[in-house]
Amino acid sequence: MKIKKLFAGVSVCAAMILTPLASAMGTSAEEPLSTKAYICGSIGSTAVWSADTVTDGSKVATVNGDAQYEVEWKVNDIGATSLTFLALSIPNVTSDKYPNINVKVTEVFVDGLRMDYEMSSNALNTAYYEAGRDPETRVYLYDGLKGTNVSDLPKELEIKDSIKVLFTVSGTGTYGTSNVETTDGTAVTTAAGDQTAAATTTTTITNDIYALQQTTTTVSSTDNGIKSTTTGDGGVAAAAVVGLVLTGGVAVLSKIKVRSKK
Repeated sequence: MKIKKLFAGVSVCAAMILTPLASAMGTSAEEPLSTKAYICGSIGSTAVWSADTVTDGSKVATVNGDAQYEVEWKVNDIGATSLTFLALSIPNVTSDKYPNINVKVTEVFVDGLRMDYEMSSNALNTAYYEAGRDPETRVYLYDGLKGTNVSDLPKELEIKDSIKVLFTVSGTGTYGTSNVETTDGTAVTTAAGDQTAAATTTTTITNDIYALQQTTTTVSSTDNGIKSTTTGDGGVAAAAVVGLVLTGGVAVLSKIKVRSKK
């Protein structure tokens, strides 16, 4: 009977330790965020209105949390000399589901050259709904169709090879994995975007057992926005906590067994 009670006590201790630890690590029972961001609109004779119909060689971004991302539209026909409609689209991410969502386009490159671009205040729509389409967040680059009158890119814009957009996502409640490559060819694993302060802050828990979870965040400012790299493995920490709890339980059991022989 004492052994059963001991196991019950160990289980309760494990639950008490792992539950706040999982919360501190940002885990959730909800389905993880994962969606394909892309550039939608019309360039020359080509129109793209879904991530599945982007042109050959174009780049989509798997948005899975707060990070910096990039998307690119490769022009595979004769190019374009003017725009009708162009926007960044992030399907299934809206302020209705993520109340704190924010998306900011930081840079635009046309044929490899950085544009003189600044995102206007009315370019962002975090709850765009249209019949036959998934709800989405949009950042309008040039709008000659939907009535927003956004013209952050000029209508008379010649695109011979490609247009690339760099943007940051924040307010999803979790860190994402950037697809933006640095100059040495490695990907930025996490980026803070508008949540720099959050990225540089590590929650401190007084219980000594949480010392197993060590996180170091380095933030550096670049022309492309704020990037940060995080080291440490919360999963390993959680496994270590479980191991400590169970090992402690076995140790107590062994001690009881020895005493019973006496």
